[in-house]
Amino acid sequence: MFDTNRVEFLVAICALVTSAMAVYMAWDQGSVMRAQQHGAVFPVLQVDGFVEDNGRTTSIGINLGNSGVGPALIASVEFFVNDEKTERFDEYVDSLPGGYALSYQAISGRALAPGEIVTAIEIAWPNNAFDRSTISRIQGDSDAWSLEVC
Repeated sequence: MFDTNRVEFLVAICALVTSAMAVYMAWDQGSVMRAQQHGAVFPVLQVDGFVEDNGRTTSIGINLGNSGVGPALIASVEFFVNDEKTERFDEYVDSLPGGYALSYQAISGRALAPGEIVTAIEIAWPNNAFDRSTISRIQGDSDAWSLEVC
């Protein structure tokens, strides 16, 4: 019926098509896996303001944390008050009531590991420095602060 050469040729063609499909599927799965790996190391930066009263001091500030699963490489940070960029943070701090302790960390050019939190800005006053209404006003003013992180 069929010539043996024709059957072997037909089997060879089927094997070639099957092999080509297997190579394409392997390549496609590899590209999907690379995309998943890239997405699995995505950093997630969170900028959170805080107010803390520990009994001795009242402090306000901003924390920067990486809640993602990959390192966050911070290129630049800009500080805003009422959505206006401030060139010098010291000018804003001078408008606050005196007697504070100021602490801030340079975070530009730094890498944040997953789960790491850095206190970018903290201003603390002794609890007896002024009355509760002044503390409430300062806390309200700090709501206008924001950081833009690149």
